[in-house]
Parts: sequence; structure tokens; C-alpha cells
Amino acid sequence: MENDLKQVNPIGVAVYFIVSPEIGPSHYFCWEEDVLASGGVHAIERKLEKECYWFVYLGKVGGTPTSIYNDELVKLLAESETVH
Repeated sequence: MENDLKQVNPIGVAVYFIVSPEIGPSHYFCWEEDVLASGGVHAIERKLEKECYWFVYLGKVGGTPTSIYNDELVKLLAESETVH
């Protein structure tokens, strides 16, 4: 099924690790459409600066308008845990 999803107009999803005063440590996912609607990556990161104590860009994974490819997300998160 996941291979079927990859053939349906894949889009990029930016993944951030954030520390928010409201929800604590979490991951923030920003779909390509959200980036465009917000005015670009800089606008997204300015929003995160205002709402979070701390954030870091982990990378970009593929997805569809309603889901993220699990294999790419797992790989990205595993790589981010090995960075010291």
C-alpha cells in the first residue's frame, strides 16, 4: 500500500523537532502547501521562534497531502538521534 501512495503526487514535508511551552518536546510537520501559503520557510521558522523555546530542522521527507511515508520518516528520525 505504501508504494501505491508514493505514486500519487508526492510532496515534500519538512520535519522539525521543537520544544514548546504548551506541549513540551514534539515533532512539527510542515507540508509543502503550508510553506507556500505561509510565505516560505523563513516565515515558518519565524513562527516557530515565537511559539517555541527551541527548534531544529531535521530534514525533508516525502508524503501525500494526507500522509507521510513512514520509511522515510523513520530513517530521518533515526539519523537525527545519532547526531551529537
